[in-house]
Amino acid sequence: KDVLSLTDNRKAQAPALSEGELIEDEPLADTTIRITGATAAEYPAPGIVRIGDELITYTGTSTISGTEISLTGCVRGTNGTTAEDQSLGDRVQWCLQYTTTNAVDIAYDLLINYAGVDPSYIPITDWNSERDIWLPQFNVSAIISEPVGVNELLGELSEQCLFYIWWN
Repeated sequence: KDVLSLTDNRKAQAPALSEGELIEDEPLADTTIRITGATAAEYPAPGIVRIGDELITYTGTSTISGTEISLTGCVRGTNGTTAEDQSLGDRVQWCLQYTTTNAVDIAYDLLINYAGVDPSYIPITDWNSERDIWLPQFNVSAIISEPVGVNELLGELSEQCLFYIWWN
């Protein structure tokens, strides 16, 4: 079988859909955001979340009880977005962020952590050699603020950074 079929946009998305919702209304001044329907592991710290059209950075996560958590050290309206009052029940989507990360390393992360490809199928030593020789200038910074198909992300990445991935 073609192991790259695991990247199908319907099966593999990055980041995964977050199930957490706001426990209460969140006015602009709040630096702590309370979420229900989630665990702290779903919101690794530090990180970025999206509520509506607003991106919010946070420095910590703590468990309130069971499936209720809080994000602490929140800075509202970051990364070019506008801070907005948020409402009870709004979905809190964790964002995948890459900061000056080589395109090959992003492709590896997407394949392993989001498409579920077994690392033994990827000749990472060969990939790293190719990266170091031909692709050192392709460092990417991006925030993916809603689930996008891994195949789509890999297609955009390989097109813009001039490399190919194929099953051998």
